[in-house]
Amino acid sequence: MQKTTLTIVLATLCLIFSSKTNAQAIQTVIYPINTGDKIPPDIWNRSFPVINNPRFKSKISLKDYGNKLIILDFWATYCHPCIESLDLLDSIKARFKDDLVVIPVLINDLIENGSPFMKKKKYVWPSIVGDTTLHKVVLSRYLTGFGIAWIKDGKLLAVPGKKMLTAENIRRAIEGKPIEFINRKGKIQ
Repeated sequence: MQKTTLTIVLATLCLIFSSKTNAQAIQTVIYPINTGDKIPPDIWNRSFPVINNPRFKSKISLKDYGNKLIILDFWATYCHPCIESLDLLDSIKARFKDDLVVIPVLINDLIENGSPFMKKKKYVWPSIVGDTTLHKVVLSRYLTGFGIAWIKDGKLLAVPGKKMLTAENIRRAIEGKPIEFINRKGKIQ
C-alpha cells in the first residue's frame, strides 16, 4: 500500500513539474528587434541544430562566436539569389577568417537537401536547420523570407540588401567603422 501511494505521489509530482516547465517555455516570448538592438538572450544563448559542421558538432549558438562579425544568410537549395550570396561569402571569407563567421540558415527547404548541397558546393561552415525563430520572429521587421542579417558585438548591426554585401563593408563592420546600410526595402539603416 505504501509503495502504491509513494508511486502515485511521485507520478503526480512529475506531472506538476513537467507542466510548470512546459508553461515556462511557452511563456518565453521573443519580439522582433530593430537594428542596434541586442540579440535577445533566448536567441543569443540558444543551441541551434546544424548540418555540415566541420567540427562535427550537432549544435551551435551565436554566443560561441563572441564579438566577431556574424553574417546569417537565410537560404534554400532552390533559391538562386541565396546561392549567389553564399558563393560570394565563400569567395571572400578567407580575407576575414579570424573576424568573420558566416552561418547559413536553411529555411523553407527540407533539411535532408542541405547537407548534400553544401558538400557539392564545398561550403565549410555549419548551417542552422529546423529553426523558424530567427527570421520569422527576431528579424521579421526586415525579412519576410530569404536575406542576410549582420550581428556584431551581440547586436543586430544591419539587415542589408544584397548590394551591401561587399568585402569593403565587411571590413568596415569588423573595424567598427560606420556604414550607411541600405536595407532590402531601400531604406537607410
